[in-house]
Amino acid sequence: MPNGPQYIVIHDTGMTNDTDNAVGLNEYIHAQANKKDGRVASWHFSIDDSSCYQHVPTDEIAWHAGDGSNPYLAFYYNTIYKKECIGGGNQNGIGIETCINPKNDYEMTLKRTARLVAQLLHEYNLDCSRIKQHYDFSGKECPNVIRNTNGLWESFMLDVELEYELIKIDSNARLHWTIDLPNVINYNGKKTTPDKGTKVNLELNILSENDSFSYHYNVFVKGLHMKDISKKINRNYISDKISYVDGEFTLSIDNETSTLVKRKLNKNAIPKIKKIE
Repeated sequence: MPNGPQYIVIHDTGMTNDTDNAVGLNEYIHAQANKKDGRVASWHFSIDDSSCYQHVPTDEIAWHAGDGSNPYLAFYYNTIYKKECIGGGNQNGIGIETCINPKNDYEMTLKRTARLVAQLLHEYNLDCSRIKQHYDFSGKECPNVIRNTNGLWESFMLDVELEYELIKIDSNARLHWTIDLPNVINYNGKKTTPDKGTKVNLELNILSENDSFSYHYNVFVKGLHMKDISKKINRNYISDKISYVDGEFTLSIDNETSTLVKRKLNKNAIPKIKKIE
């Protein structure tokens, strides 16, 4: 790569077969590389909810972004998708294919991708502004699921931000959630609305090389029949300072938590979780 990696480029596969996971993509890209008439397309990583494969060294060019040989910092007009685009996706972009297939948990895939992206940003001294979508380089509607799911890109970027801050403090630092009712709030960050209002206990463990920190949340998730939950009970929850979670992707970390990390895991700076609607 001329001048090394400058972008991390996020794709999704949009595939429909059960075998279209990271293992399947790894087999596919190697099979194509070994054919005389195989596809020229290539990318650096394939990742799903349990596996990750690297296909191309991160300092070598791969052909995945649809911007040809347009250089870093250049602008060009993509005549196929009729969009003004930036260059450097192929020439200076590390391409990551996130797997879309029936047996894959895509939200969990994105959480694992956030860790991978943070590691790459740290390795190449890049900031989060260098995280781009395939769309930015070609106008193609990719990553399709992210682009058409409200809040999903923002949730992913917040996950990357926290993982990045953790890595800068301690490259071995990890986040680990413990949830007593994962059928209501899943480990992938999504919630399922219960029939009745339900209290869920969450524990966030931040594990670093030299220490560990635990944060506990008693979370109340509104049910389908909230009229069955009296105002008195709600008042009691509030008076007991029970925290709440908001939004579709509940385990994303907000800016307050990122601030906590920047303070080098100050035990008094407990991140807040808002109310689930």
